[in-house]
Amino acid sequence: MKGEKVFLFQFADDVETFLDQNIDGIQKLNEARGVIGIQPSAQIKLKSVGVDAYNTLPFFGQKGHQSMLDASEKMIREMRNVIKIVDKTGISESYSHFITTYTRTLILNLIFFLELLKQIQSVLNPSILSVTTTFQKPNQLELISQGSYLGPVANSFANVHSLGYEHASLAKEKSGNVLFSFIKSKLLKIGMKVLTWMMQKKLQRKALKNTVVLALGRAYNIPRLVNEISNPSDIIVYLNTGKKDVFPILKGEYIGLPGLRYGTGGNDPMFEKSFKENLNSLKNSAVREAFFYCGVDLWCWVEPWLDKALFPALRKLNDQTAQLSKLLRKVKPRLVLSHHALGLGGSLGELCFKHDIKAFLISHGSHVPPKGK
Repeated sequence: MKGEKVFLFQFADDVETFLDQNIDGIQKLNEARGVIGIQPSAQIKLKSVGVDAYNTLPFFGQKGHQSMLDASEKMIREMRNVIKIVDKTGISESYSHFITTYTRTLILNLIFFLELLKQIQSVLNPSILSVTTTFQKPNQLELISQGSYLGPVANSFANVHSLGYEHASLAKEKSGNVLFSFIKSKLLKIGMKVLTWMMQKKLQRKALKNTVVLALGRAYNIPRLVNEISNPSDIIVYLNTGKKDVFPILKGEYIGLPGLRYGTGGNDPMFEKSFKENLNSLKNSAVREAFFYCGVDLWCWVEPWLDKALFPALRKLNDQTAQLSKLLRKVKPRLVLSHHALGLGGSLGELCFKHDIKAFLISHGSHVPPKGK
């Protein structure tokens, strides 16, 4: 006879943690009302230990997708009505796009879990939801493969809908040498900034006699395109470069500015003023009233994420934009190429428009044509 409990696992690690902490784990799973493997890795792991698990398809069809899109669009629309951040360079649209893009990703993740739980309740009618949790920290801008909001969302859903909830087991966070990582990141940051300073000086000297082709980064075959369309006299510059580019940069294969991603910590009073006004407007407006789905208030996760992840990243983008604007005033490329328009890519496009620089955006994937600017 099947029990009244439904187990939910997002990742393979969650399944392993549950089995490690429960001697009779496989028996518990086989006796449950249902076992859900959300990610393919969890489904494969469950199958490998002989547990017959559902994937999300029986609970999340076309109607679920449409409900998610409608709800997320309403929330983002409310945010767009409030957001208007401007900096001293005149950049504005890139900040709005940055905020709504990352917020939409978080919202869709939260709503997906809620819609899934609603359909699980309808189809399987459990009395208890059991989740192995690895909580996504609110200071992380992007959703990571090791963390999830599933536990807290399931707990809130259970409270609203009069269901039982339990932590089947608590996944352990991976530990590491925090001090060593901190020192290593600081040294890397200093090294990249010194290299960028050197490359900027080199670029300014060479740009007096040569034309410049500037690209946002080296992903998505951009270097191949640059090699095909550039002239022998062109100086090739890449903005988004990393550790693997240090030796090619030092050998003179191209000019890279890896330190740009770290910012300088400069202050932009205009940005800070509009930034704080927008933050207060978001927290005290009708935006909050729109952040409900299946009776659950999403704002309790969105607000700390805004404070600890999104807005620090926005300040960093403002700093990078100021550095980029300063560079473009000193060196005017004959052509700028970018494979996306998010974050620094968006600022790059807006700055090119303001400085009358020819710029070309090459979509790196399949996208819905944008309706806005």
